[in-house]
Amino acid sequence: VLLSQVVGTVMVLALMILPSAAAYRLRSTMPSIMLFSFLFCFVSCVSGIVLSYSFDWPASATIILVATVIYILTVAFSALRSARRRKNAPQL
Repeated sequence: VLLSQVVGTVMVLALMILPSAAAYRLRSTMPSIMLFSFLFCFVSCVSGIVLSYSFDWPASATIILVATVIYILTVAFSALRSARRRKNAPQL
């Protein structure tokens, strides 16, 4: 029983942190971070429920998996954007 409570707590923390962290990687102002965080969370929840229904997976784990994929994609996009900015920066 204790282990299932711990797993549930970790999933709730992941659902709170991953969309915010993904939004923070893309935006710098607080209103835009909040908007993107909401959008990422909404997309994670809806697509996670659809995927869990389609493949008969547990809904909560699928939602966290989708949120993790979104975070990984934003990290990759942020790294590519930073590399492009450094490449186009003027040389001193």
